[in-house]
Amino acid sequence: MKIKLSLLLLWLPIIANAQNLVRCNESASFFVNLKADFYCYIKLTGKVSETGNSRVIAINNCALQTLLVNKQDYTSKGNEDIPVLTNYMISETQYFTSVYKEKLNLMMVPVDVSKDKKAVI
Repeated sequence: MKIKLSLLLLWLPIIANAQNLVRCNESASFFVNLKADFYCYIKLTGKVSETGNSRVIAINNCALQTLLVNKQDYTSKGNEDIPVLTNYMISETQYFTSVYKEKLNLMMVPVDVSKDKKAVI
């Protein structure tokens, strides 16, 4: 019951005010993203500040962007997370190459965040 109440208190301001950044205290915050009926959140520890873009925040003087995309658009073989993430990164690199008319060098490093969560840096 305590967990459900805590989650309700966390989500209520987001739903009511459509906020993306929920500060718990000076060193802990949650960055929330919404697409259709799907909410995604990231817990952040450190100094967090908003930028002019609602999808981008600054954490410890570094930019963090979140974007919810359709997984099917980046699925090639199978449904594994790492290939989907790398396909997305390749498409973004191709986009920025066309915008800046420069060849961009891309380096990707897969990372296991936890046993069931993957990331690519």
